[in-house]
Amino acid sequence: MRKYRKHHILLTIVASLIYLLALQIYAATAETDPEMTFQTATAAFSEGKYEEAIASYRKLIAAHGLSAEILHNLASCYGAAGQQGLAILHYSRALRLSPGDEDIAGDLAMVRKEAGLFEEEPGFFNSVKNLLTYNQWQLAALLCYISITAFTVSLFFLRKNKLLWTGLFFSITLLILCVAGIWQQRDTWNSGIITRADVKMLLSPFKSSKSLGTLAEGSVIYPRSSHDPYVYIIDKHGRKGWIHRKDYEKINTDYTTYSHDNAEL
Repeated sequence: MRKYRKHHILLTIVASLIYLLALQIYAATAETDPEMTFQTATAAFSEGKYEEAIASYRKLIAAHGLSAEILHNLASCYGAAGQQGLAILHYSRALRLSPGDEDIAGDLAMVRKEAGLFEEEPGFFNSVKNLLTYNQWQLAALLCYISITAFTVSLFFLRKNKLLWTGLFFSITLLILCVAGIWQQRDTWNSGIITRADVKMLLSPFKSSKSLGTLAEGSVIYPRSSHDPYVYIIDKHGRKGWIHRKDYEKINTDYTTYSHDNAEL
């Protein structure tokens, strides 16, 4: 009887060790397997566990890099959690990676509307500027430069060819347009999003400085210079002032921003 009890206790201990080992293996697999982490995040979002879903998506990005789909889902989590600034930030980042995605653009417009941030109808020049992204304007400029070089070399041998002259002048005109597009888009490319509520815009880069007004959470700003820990910015309405560096995040980023240490943010 005693011998049976000893065997039973030994088997219980072994079974417990195997169970604990299996749990650790599962946890390690869930940490490294992107598909499993994605499913965990999606399930948490469906159950209304938004903070848990946010942490999982951030870990996924930290381990495997950025993608429009993950950023889109992460933005939706922030929106559902009531963090509109971070939702707008991540929808904007997703749109940078997938500029033509109507779902992302639609969700971004919706959360901006919910936050009371209404987009003005763009004028003619802004409409032209927004035809291409910053990178696309740069690529177009490079292609124009190559075309100009090719036409110039060809005209060295065929000076009287009117078609080549037309192509050269057309390429030069397009290059000027591309340079203007790059110049106009650089502000958009380097823009940031206010991620906190009612951020004070200061007259000078000091905590005791006079307030010039507030910036709503989710507002777009354009950094100009810095005086740590403050940044001099311009908003979309032309207002200028200083804000704390922690009050906004740049839209441009890399996956190292989403470290495991910051997964709960």
